[in-house]
Amino acid sequence: MKEFYELITRAYRTRDRHLIPQLLSFFHEDCIVIGTSLGEVSRGKKALENLIRDDFRYWVDISFQKIESLSAFEGYEVFRLEADALYCFHESEKTYQRYLRAVGRIKDSHQPAYYKAIKTMWMLDHLLASKPKKIRRYQKKLKVSLLVKEQKIHVIEFSFPFDPNHVDAIEGLEEDMDMQYGKDVASLKKDSVLSLDVQKRLFPDGHPLCEAHAERIGSVFFGYGKVLIESPMEDELMHDFDIIDQPLTSYQKLYQVRKKLGETLRIYAKEKAPKIMVRFWGVVNEDRVIYSQYSYPFYFILED
Repeated sequence: MKEFYELITRAYRTRDRHLIPQLLSFFHEDCIVIGTSLGEVSRGKKALENLIRDDFRYWVDISFQKIESLSAFEGYEVFRLEADALYCFHESEKTYQRYLRAVGRIKDSHQPAYYKAIKTMWMLDHLLASKPKKIRRYQKKLKVSLLVKEQKIHVIEFSFPFDPNHVDAIEGLEEDMDMQYGKDVASLKKDSVLSLDVQKRLFPDGHPLCEAHAERIGSVFFGYGKVLIESPMEDELMHDFDIIDQPLTSYQKLYQVRKKLGETLRIYAKEKAPKIMVRFWGVVNEDRVIYSQYSYPFYFILED
């Protein structure tokens, strides 16, 4: 995989579309493609080609740092690439129009009015906070997972690690899981429903993942679930105030405590025992799960 790593590093650094055919040669014809966002799940080389072309056109600057082998089992090997994703923020009419569309979607959703208001205030609080009137750059850690068998990549997944200190950097976690799951499974052209026995093996009693749905595509399974947040809102809010005792500047303390309080109110505005959506995939042999991996999908990243 060293050759693949060197090629994908060069391709994303230069955004050279002429390197795409070489990249595709490393993949199985029926590969499964899982992007960072909700709705970015598809199957086959053509879907992967479209994703890479879109990345080269408008996605953030990606700088790959290293590749490592995580696990090997029954002819498969899982690799992980670590990268830095450089996000840039600045204000413009285009930025305001994008946020106006987001507010319109919130307004037209079927959620309670109180939840709509809290979510809108949380989102606009990020946008309208006092910041330097220039382009601001932030590096996010990106991970790319590869499932390899017989020298071909069968699954590629792009994901941002979940950071409990920056939960509000990820938007879209509480979207309608069942609706999105149905769309993604349809795009995969499912082969068979994952059996109940395998679901029990994936999610035994006491597992924090609940309301899970999964489908099997050949030897790979894919699905969504929810993680229950068990602590009361009052405890979470008081925990948010602890940021003022951290070794930060006065401005950073005020900015962070505002951010954390707003995020907690947004999460609990929807339900008293909120659930955060997660996505997972893995490998199954008959009824035996031999590998599984979880990530948090999202729509867009807000400024820290």
